[in-house]
Amino acid sequence: MFKRTAIGTAAALVVGSWVGAAFAQDSAQRIEITGSATKRIESEGALPIQIITREEIAKSGATTAAELLDRISANNGGGYNQVLAIGDSARPGFAGASLRGLGSNTTLVLLNGRRLAVFAFDGGGTDLNAIALGAIERVEILKDGASALYGTDAIAGVMNFITRKDFGGIELNAGGRAPQKAGGRAVNASVTAGFGDLAKSGFNVFGNITYDKYDALKASQRDFAKTAFLPNAPGGLFNRTSGNTFPASIFVPGVGTVNPGVPNCLPPASFQTVPTGPCRFDYASVIDILAPQEKLGGLARATLQLGPNHELIAELTKTKTTTKFVISPTPASGATTFNGDALLYPAGGKWYPKAVNPATGLSEPGLLWYTPATTDGTATYFQPLAGDLRIFWRTVDAGGRANQTKSDQDRMLVGAKGTLFGKWDYDVAALKSTSKAVESYVGGLFSETKLRRATCTDTSVPCGPLNPTYTPNPMSPDINPFGPNDATGLAALKATQILEPVRISKSTRESVDGKISGELMQLAGGPLSVALGFERRTEKYSDVPQAVLQSGDILGGGGDQAPINGKRTVTAVFGEAVLPVFKGFEALVQARSDKYSDFGNTTNPKLGLRWTPMKEVLVRASTGTGFRAPTLSDLLSPQTQTNTGGNYNDPFFEASVGDCFDATGNATTVNNPQFCNAQLTVKQGGNPNLKPEESRSTSLGIVFQPSRDINIAIDMWKVKMAKQIGIPDADARLADFIEPFLANQTAAYDPATAKLTAAGKAALNGGATGTGISSKAIPAGGGRQLDAVSILFDNVASTTVQGVDIDISATLARTSFGVFKGTVASTYVDSYVQDGTDFVGKYASFGPVVRWKHNLNLDLERGAWTFGVGYRFHQGYVDSDGIRNVGVYELFDASVSYKGIKNLTLRAGIDNLLDRDPPYTRQDDYFHVGYDPTYANPLGRTFRFSLNYVFK
Repeated sequence: MFKRTAIGTAAALVVGSWVGAAFAQDSAQRIEITGSATKRIESEGALPIQIITREEIAKSGATTAAELLDRISANNGGGYNQVLAIGDSARPGFAGASLRGLGSNTTLVLLNGRRLAVFAFDGGGTDLNAIALGAIERVEILKDGASALYGTDAIAGVMNFITRKDFGGIELNAGGRAPQKAGGRAVNASVTAGFGDLAKSGFNVFGNITYDKYDALKASQRDFAKTAFLPNAPGGLFNRTSGNTFPASIFVPGVGTVNPGVPNCLPPASFQTVPTGPCRFDYASVIDILAPQEKLGGLARATLQLGPNHELIAELTKTKTTTKFVISPTPASGATTFNGDALLYPAGGKWYPKAVNPATGLSEPGLLWYTPATTDGTATYFQPLAGDLRIFWRTVDAGGRANQTKSDQDRMLVGAKGTLFGKWDYDVAALKSTSKAVESYVGGLFSETKLRRATCTDTSVPCGPLNPTYTPNPMSPDINPFGPNDATGLAALKATQILEPVRISKSTRESVDGKISGELMQLAGGPLSVALGFERRTEKYSDVPQAVLQSGDILGGGGDQAPINGKRTVTAVFGEAVLPVFKGFEALVQARSDKYSDFGNTTNPKLGLRWTPMKEVLVRASTGTGFRAPTLSDLLSPQTQTNTGGNYNDPFFEASVGDCFDATGNATTVNNPQFCNAQLTVKQGGNPNLKPEESRSTSLGIVFQPSRDINIAIDMWKVKMAKQIGIPDADARLADFIEPFLANQTAAYDPATAKLTAAGKAALNGGATGTGISSKAIPAGGGRQLDAVSILFDNVASTTVQGVDIDISATLARTSFGVFKGTVASTYVDSYVQDGTDFVGKYASFGPVVRWKHNLNLDLERGAWTFGVGYRFHQGYVDSDGIRNVGVYELFDASVSYKGIKNLTLRAGIDNLLDRDPPYTRQDDYFHVGYDPTYANPLGRTFRFSLNYVFK
């Protein structure tokens, strides 16, 4: 229907985002809009607001708040969802918003204008899973800093989810989605019921229950994501396979790595990546890329009218979310033990590898391997084996590492609102909001102590890797690391599993707040409106790893995590004045002063200007400051252990022991999977020395309505942040350390070919180090190894991001056939400069900064039918290698709805109508391979349906 040139021309006129509120309002009704504390007749004020109605939510097909916000053009990178939690132990189950790509900690999420507790496993952002979308009447998005009104942390903007205020009758909703390909199905349903009429009965009580269920999507179910080995990938060989494999590899000193499974291995998860190499494990073939999730949410609200001017209100919301994350089976080797000690299979064990020695014709301990001159991949050389074997293994028989997160989020509010003395509106409330999360290991994770049959002579403390007398032994001879286990071996392996809750966290927010607003006096341009308010809130945060996690006794786990507990109190006062300087021109002046019990005082003003030179045109501008104190989690989180996203050769190992690969890229005799082409150790955690972030935001916009059928809004914006809190990129930190030692300092680090010069090796052996880089002696062997790349939370950057939002909504034609309508919502990011580097249109840390993102929709309303087609566009970017380009990501959607049966609405649609796969990318920040989960959706062509029925 569309040509690319037509779309490009139209989109070039519309660079930005959707403000959405029309000029026309009921002149008799004063309303309160997010971003202002005063009630007013006009919805278009000095600040850019996007309003998403209940009808638009239903039309989008979104079943969760996170899905809905994925379609908001201003929500551009830096957020977080259940897709990204695959393989992330820090905040599993979290979903967060990120206006302007500045992160979930800078976007304030509200429910009916008030805060929720931060997510228990995050401690900074609000979990969007706390929002039961079935209860939402509309969403108001303030795409401008709001620290002067809502709190210092509203740097990038505010997302205010607003529920119904009263409801009578029963409303049923049901729907689902079904991708054309396997995996990723979902169903959802909600019931809303209420009784009482405020105007007639003086009360109203209603409630909503919402249920959502999402099936897993496995990487093996999508061709673009099913393997980590892509020899012919765009940009060259892409290989993120692992040396911890099944059948297990064996490191033989003086020979290198050998594998008894060669040449058969165990495809598709295990195979040779070079004809004369050992088996490598393809972890991407066995992971989920969308986690299965089940959510039950509810809302109850009661309103009691006390005379004509006062209301008492009580609200209760509750959501319970269960998410299960499954990644590859546990890698078991010296690379994943707590102290770096080798994992040994005992000599004489019943699974000890044996092969026929061609020289004797007898079956002997050993395996067939390659002679140095082998070129055809035929293993004919007999490699004898003796003693305990140092193995590199995947625990395939126990299944993938599976952890389950159950989060409960509750919110209770009691309050009153009304009018005093006929002209002063007041609103006061007491609120308690909690987020509790429990993480449990439910399969595939192991006690290092049990698997290694360790002993401790000091029994005064638990036996584990932290015990100074910890002595590991070879693993049970009954367990077979070289092939499928029999019943005895399987029982022995499963007896070492950890199947229990490992982490319990809770955040609590208690607050009392109030505000009063009204018209103080008449000025030449109209009434002077003012508002005054206060808030006092107490925030508590606890993160309690259970005994097994504190002990570090988890093979390949997060190290020894300590519990944390924190508390702070924030007291704030704020004021607002709307000054109509003269007719058609007014100023919005806001200021807020916050006092933190642990970070002192801060005052943040904001100024907004609104000018209507004619009734069809509105010009607006604003400027304000922000201040975000580090979260309790940022300050107090314990140090945990993880791995680099990419594979590297350990530079200290190569300097002190030898090169992992020769000049032609073949493995050398010292090639050890613990140090060669391996994911190296990373340590991350909180930092009590953090400083607060500071910001300034400005905007300038125009809203133009030449007729009742056309509305155009253009807003230029800029956000400048200093002392930005974040985690340094471990891969970038390691590469920055390694590259100065390369002979060609301009070359990217390639683990198959990069070499350290003699001078570089001498410098490393002489103690050369870098920021966050530490080394240690190799346990029970010569040489040194990388200890860890340290990436504690820090004030890592200063960032300035600026761009343009534009919305056009228009009724294109009213004909006898029907009414044609169209909208374009778009955001153009002009620059995203961080510490002097502009990342717009490039892959930055953990995702791209997309220059241009927009949504185009065309609708035909014909009687009871509405037909729609949508176009979603993400401009391409420079890939993580800094060389190749990732292609444009564009999707077409179609929808239809029917309202021809009384009280019933039926909807159906197809997302990704052309079944477009995500464009290929070489990113290695996430477990996902072949595509970027922050940029593209892996579902493919997806059919969706819903129905709504109302009993009155």
